[in-house]
Amino acid sequence: MEELSDLFHKGQRLGKYQLIRRLAVGGMAEIYLAQASGLEGFEKLIVLKRILPQHALDPQLRRMFMDEARLMATLTHPHITQVYDVGSEGDAPFFAMEYVHGANLREIMNAAGRVTGLEHQAREIPLTHAIGILAAAAAGLHFAHEQIGSKGEPLNIVHRDVSPDNIIVGMNGETKLVDFGVAKSVLEGRAETEAGVIKGKYIYFSPEQAAGDKVDFRTDIYALGVVFYRLVTGVKAYDGPGLKVLQQIQRGRIERQRESKLAPISTFGICVGKS
Repeated sequence: MEELSDLFHKGQRLGKYQLIRRLAVGGMAEIYLAQASGLEGFEKLIVLKRILPQHALDPQLRRMFMDEARLMATLTHPHITQVYDVGSEGDAPFFAMEYVHGANLREIMNAAGRVTGLEHQAREIPLTHAIGILAAAAAGLHFAHEQIGSKGEPLNIVHRDVSPDNIIVGMNGETKLVDFGVAKSVLEGRAETEAGVIKGKYIYFSPEQAAGDKVDFRTDIYALGVVFYRLVTGVKAYDGPGLKVLQQIQRGRIERQRESKLAPISTFGICVGKS
């Protein structure tokens, strides 16, 4: 498999931004680490998210991508990554976001698992740190949930993909919520999603999300609780084939998982829990 960093030409630019390396590729977009430059040697690391060129001319996918950029631009909060700029390279739009030097919770738990030799289990994160991470993510979610539009109307934002992948802990201890790419909102008078459409990572679904029903802010609170369960126990609340997990969630039952011997995570090197 070709390395992500080799999938673009070194020195390539997106608008005024110099690309450094490609960080990830998803179904609709790709993410780059890039550098913004300015007068008198000004330099700043940022993250660029660009719609994949093959999707740039698809009206629905392009609208979804730009809706994410517009939505995130309204969310200025210490625990949500900030959008700085929107641009276009040819037909492919992109937006520039805050760069957080750190790791997401999945990476932190996986790294701890490799250290202990337990492939799918993480060492214990101290409870005070886990609570700090949870509180910071909850503050960011609450801010998003309470957002109102330019005419005073509630935007009814629901992240819908609260998971370890989308909670970043910086090396300075800051916690940031990222990726509103599948968020549900009412933006410019338009409902973004309909009941019956399932999006997100199913292990962290709420019962109504697992059933494909309408969701509201409580779906995010439920998902954050499932993330917290994994942080403090070191195991997933639900595990197994997708259909089985969805059925477990809808029944509201957490099946007992295989216990693990948990050890402190203090040697991982990130000061987690600072809000």
